[in-house]
Amino acid sequence: MNSLRTTCISAGCRLARDGIVAAVLYFPIAAGGQQRRPSAAQKDGTPSAVREIGTPRWWVVPNHEGNIREGKLFFGVELENVSSKPQFVALSFQSYTADGTKYEGCYGIGGGPGVSDEIAPGSRALISCHRAIVPVSRQRLDVTARVWSIRPVVFTSSTASVIEADLLAMSSDGTYQAFNASFRIKAPHGKDVRLVAFDRFYSEDGIQVATCSSRTLIIEPEIAQRATCPADVLVDVMSPRPKRVSVELRGR
Repeated sequence: MNSLRTTCISAGCRLARDGIVAAVLYFPIAAGGQQRRPSAAQKDGTPSAVREIGTPRWWVVPNHEGNIREGKLFFGVELENVSSKPQFVALSFQSYTADGTKYEGCYGIGGGPGVSDEIAPGSRALISCHRAIVPVSRQRLDVTARVWSIRPVVFTSSTASVIEADLLAMSSDGTYQAFNASFRIKAPHGKDVRLVAFDRFYSEDGIQVATCSSRTLIIEPEIAQRATCPADVLVDVMSPRPKRVSVELRGR
């Protein structure tokens, strides 16, 4: 198990490399280029808090055993939060073959968003999802993405602080690489503090590729308590790998 350590002191964090997982970057075939799109407008004409970077794309992760002629079809799009608040975004994907025939997509039952996540202020995130098994020989697909909702995330900051955070590289099954975060939290003197730790996993170039939220924690001031994500986060092996983690404490 490898780890990257981010030590958080006051308002800043320092990255110290205890070990590193080699990143295999893969930018799959997409319709169009990777130009930066202008901010979308809300229905009332005001600028949107989140904008799309480049175009939606797709990729296939081959099965590592069994029927290796097939694999998992993924869709993804890079979004940027241009606001000063965290934003929760829900979106869907639809693909089409070269002649315009509808193919696989990522959406909820009966339509609507199929994937959602939270993006930090001023940050970019790769939002991706998988819904279907397809032949690895699949050639051109044109992909569209639709944002169904954007809403600011409102929370109360905690009086506790993060004094250490480690990114843990866990097992891989050939399709996904598992990661977790291990961190220590110190409460100020006086009384116990109830909080939730929200973790963001970032690639080497600063793109958010996964998030997780802890259960409610009770931090006693006598102890710098260690905690983790309740479950590993999974990043497909053809997406950028996390290289650091940031931890945000939210009061409860």
